[in-house]
Amino acid sequence: LAAWRQLEERILQLAEKSDIITVHVAANDRTRKMINANVLSRMKPGSFFVNTARGEVVDYDALAVAICHAHHAETERRWGAPAAMPSRATMPNGSYHGVVTNTLAAR
Repeated sequence: LAAWRQLEERILQLAEKSDIITVHVAANDRTRKMINANVLSRMKPGSFFVNTARGEVVDYDALAVAICHAHHAETERRWGAPAAMPSRATMPNGSYHGVVTNTLAAR
């Protein structure tokens, strides 16, 4: 358990310093939602996140919110006007992958 906490702290440190974060882990109880709001909120502005692991390793609710916050901040930086920022984004089919793909493609 102590080793797992050290790993979690190391992930947070890497998120703060990395330009690109890639995830390559097996899906299990310990890795489920390993990339969560805490990790995403510590990522550098303009950094990239690539998940090559199973989907359940990422908290997609937190990822959708993080993308909305990043878009809001960039819009405000560029135009000085606040942008609408949903606290939860979903596609008509309930997919969060679609939200992530469409949001990143629009940027």
